[in-house]
Amino acid sequence: MEVKTNHAVAATEKATGGMQPGHEAQGWAVCQSVIADAKISGNIWLRHVAKLYDLSTQARESFGKYLRQHIKQMGEHVKAQEGNPEQALYEKAHRSARTQLSNLLVIARAMNAGYQPEVKVEGTRIIRDAQKNVLIVQPFYTVLAEAKLFVESDAKGRGRPAKPWLQKVKKFILDNQDQFAPEVDATLALINEMAELTKKAQKKA
Repeated sequence: MEVKTNHAVAATEKATGGMQPGHEAQGWAVCQSVIADAKISGNIWLRHVAKLYDLSTQARESFGKYLRQHIKQMGEHVKAQEGNPEQALYEKAHRSARTQLSNLLVIARAMNAGYQPEVKVEGTRIIRDAQKNVLIVQPFYTVLAEAKLFVESDAKGRGRPAKPWLQKVKKFILDNQDQFAPEVDATLALINEMAELTKKAQKKA
């Protein structure tokens, strides 16, 4: 009887990835469900990061302005629920939503300071999806962590300097590789020519 019991346990362990049946297996199953949902949630926010990536500095500032207004309105709505038996639930929901929305504000601010998340490329060409959005290859919370560090470093005067204009030039070239590739030498010559003219103009000023 003991041998049969051991064989049954071994078969169950194989089916559940080596775990004993019961509480541990149940906990493992719920954990996998949570991880799957977390990935889906991260992908949803990542799509918004991809949209922010293509916006101009001014458009991101507009995005931030309206999102901050919405966050403020949410807070006012919660405050108006004072005396409501469900106010605590409103407050919890508000804190959760405010955190998620504030994360996007941080990323937009970092992008305007020069930060760019890693995107999928082939050679020097940026790959885009069916909706023509860039494909961010990093997980959302990795992008968020980098953005926070970038903003903190920028505020303290450390880290790489913010050069949004150069980032725009780089992005334009990467987005127009078909036209740029056969004209590399001519483009470099033009840039050098314009640089010399700018230097001369600055000396005269």
